[in-house]
Amino acid sequence: MKRLKISPSLLEQYRIVRAGMYNTTVQTLFDYIKKEYKPNEATSRGTAYHRLIEEGGHKFQVPGGYEVHEKELNRMWKFTDAAALPALQAHEAYKDMVREAWGSYETKVNGVDIFMRCRYDGLDGLDIHEFKTSKNAQRYTDFYDSMQWRCYLLSLPDAQRIHYTCFQLGTNNDWCKPNSFAFDRDETVEPMVMDTLRSFVGWITNFPELVACIEEKDIIKPT
Repeated sequence: MKRLKISPSLLEQYRIVRAGMYNTTVQTLFDYIKKEYKPNEATSRGTAYHRLIEEGGHKFQVPGGYEVHEKELNRMWKFTDAAALPALQAHEAYKDMVREAWGSYETKVNGVDIFMRCRYDGLDGLDIHEFKTSKNAQRYTDFYDSMQWRCYLLSLPDAQRIHYTCFQLGTNNDWCKPNSFAFDRDETVEPMVMDTLRSFVGWITNFPELVACIEEKDIIKPT
């Protein structure tokens, strides 16, 4: 087996499937690895809302709110002033933040070299920021077992905290309720990631076609 490139989202997807959460199955994981999935309305809306957080509202403003285009579904999303306000406030609060920052983590598991590249929504000094959208309220407990924030902290050794801001959007994009919480680095971060990596590598070894999908031959590390 060659060096494997494993993203935090892949490791988190494996954890979810292994735990039987959200009605996922092994086929869900197969499709994820083979990239046999398509963007949907939820991801499209989330991408559009992220643009308000990242870019502010000036160029998207229209009478009665904001219109943001999402290219994968070629969908124009409209958010009312009330729905857009938390995104615009987040943009202003972190306007000096480095957006889409990168980090990496390398290790060896069961004799296999692992390379993990991590992309953060934002980096404010040594604080990592992630922004999530959902139709449901998301809380600290929903992310507590997640591999994502643990992988992110491993990829930036000096970082001690990762902040989540979750935006619950109304069905008609007419309101939004943000909720923020944070996770601090502790002694469980690396052991939990390594335990999940060992399980994942042991599992994927049984599926050569999946190994081929994530083997990394020419790794270009972020600068």
